Amino acid sequence: MSIDFPRWMLDISSNLPHLTTIFLVDLNQCNCLPPLGRLPNLRALTLMGMPNIKNVGREFYGDYRSCQKLRIIYLRSMDSLEEWWTTRSSAEEGEFLIPNLHLLVALDCPKLKFIPYPPRSMVWSLDNSNHVLPEHGFGNLLSSSSPFYLTIGEASISSEVWRRTQRLSSIEVLNLCDVTELRILPDDIRCFKSLRTLEIDLCVDLETLPEWLGDLTSLREIRISECPKLSSLPESIRGLTELKKLRISKCPELYENLQGEDKHKMAHIQEVTYV
Repeated sequence: MSIDFPRWMLDISSNLPHLTTIFLVDLNQCNCLPPLGRLPNLRALTLMGMPNIKNVGREFYGDYRSCQKLRIIYLRSMDSLEEWWTTRSSAEEGEFLIPNLHLLVALDCPKLKFIPYPPRSMVWSLDNSNHVLPEHGFGNLLSSSSPFYLTIGEASISSEVWRRTQRLSSIEVLNLCDVTELRILPDDIRCFKSLRTLEIDLCVDLETLPEWLGDLTSLREIRISECPKLSSLPESIRGLTELKKLRISKCPELYENLQGEDKHKMAHIQEVTYV
């Protein structure tokens, strides 16, 4: 059994043309969405706990260019959501239907894929939603946004997922939080040549930071928190002349070594903080 939305929501763009923010939460029996993308001023959309929603198709958008103002998509516990269309057709000539997205959050959306390509959001925050990452890049579609912030958390990440992160080579801030079975940073991260900030939190299996970290010459700040197995920094960190800040929190072995035999590695860093 499904719950039908009231009739006025089926023509929501006429009834509420100035609406900017929508929350749909815990609608357990709904199996389709009203045409929310037709709202000309929609800026933020939140969908949570709607287990019967399987896809968001082109009918969501209505008239062409109607999602120009959408800046935020927040998805949580959308277990059955498999596809979200982002173009009018599968062809590559044209524009994204969500061309100006600033923030894309997908938490516990394990099946979700954006078809044919995900929106080129500026900020990506993914947690148990690894298929959201672009499999084949962004095609030739036009967008005003360029990814610069990526958060990945709470997942055992496969080599395929790390390969997909290379499609976001413009990333300037990378946050890895509670990534299980991560013992060393994967080589795929080397593609982030513009990386300025690296944050590693709650990666309890992390044992080593690779020597190639020294190749990320744009790094200005490193934050490492609650990585109990991590005991040292790579020697190559001494070559990161732009690195200004290092913050270490709740990493006892790393703290001990940085106070002793590895102290020389931090001589060029202006601000070193232990918490």
